[in-house]
Amino acid sequence: MQIAGSVLATERSNAEQVFGLVRQLEQARVEIIHYDHMDRAPLELSTVSRLRRITGLPLEVHLVTRHPERCLPLLAEARVDYCAVQLETAESFDLRRLRAFPGRLGLAVRTDTPVRRIEALVHGVDYVLLMTTTPGRSGGSFDTTVFDRIRAFRLRHPRMPLHVDGGVDADVSSALRVLGVNVIVSGSFLFRGQSVVHRKMDLLRANADLGLEWVMMPRAAVPLVDTGAPLDAVVRSMVRGRVGATLVLDDEGSLAGLITDGDLREALLRRDDALAGITAAEMMNPRPLTVSRDQSLRQLIRAVEASGRPILVVPVTEAGSRHYAGCISLHNLLRLL
Repeated sequence: MQIAGSVLATERSNAEQVFGLVRQLEQARVEIIHYDHMDRAPLELSTVSRLRRITGLPLEVHLVTRHPERCLPLLAEARVDYCAVQLETAESFDLRRLRAFPGRLGLAVRTDTPVRRIEALVHGVDYVLLMTTTPGRSGGSFDTTVFDRIRAFRLRHPRMPLHVDGGVDADVSSALRVLGVNVIVSGSFLFRGQSVVHRKMDLLRANADLGLEWVMMPRAAVPLVDTGAPLDAVVRSMVRGRVGATLVLDDEGSLAGLITDGDLREALLRRDDALAGITAAEMMNPRPLTVSRDQSLRQLIRAVEASGRPILVVPVTEAGSRHYAGCISLHNLLRLL
């Protein structure tokens, strides 16, 4: 995951202050410089040309304007690498005209924008910038309900680069890495600490004490079958879930077991003479390793190590019960390394 350092023009800022922030970001070795431009910003868009001259880092301009197409010639001349256009602010999002930009074109959207409006445009852009706070405002807090939206987006568009901007701190950064976010945009967090270098290190450091509910696959996305599910239903659930396993629930909706790829193969070997009649109850491991949603990543890792078994998927239960809350894919946790 890459870090984009954000410089935002405010009523109290001037060009030299912005350039000073860019120099600090360069010293911290962020991967991208992110610059927000709004119609009423005190800095002229021509400032971008000066930014291009003082930094060799990739430059992203976030256009929160009514007429983004009018900015494109200057951005092209300044050799801007990324241009994210705010969907809700633009009077029209004309892909044919916006595609005149020679760099990577991004679709910037707020979290409250309906998914159907995004789906109509996402295939015509190079990446999506998800705004978790109000575009153009610095220092907002991160809304953790956004995690579910990121998970849903990743299921529909597993290869589309995803950038996230707004309220990202060290804990949020760890969760976003697990969720497969490619770039996080950070401004206030980077500049409100001992140094930009130290704050960038905080963003990249894996937090083993992060709560599991931040990184687990939620109930609505977990692949599920009941104990009486036939073989074809089990296979379909595993394919749709994309984690190499499916949880098995009993008649009361509590966790009865777990079926992994390995469990499926062993069951097929045991019942090669009567595959049509095999059910989930016969294939599942009735005593899988589980963790509680109120535990941390550190506790999960210790439990996996103590099990002495190769484990890829761990069901998450509600505290003190067998009612499932979600599941953890250890493959996704590798993004923290």
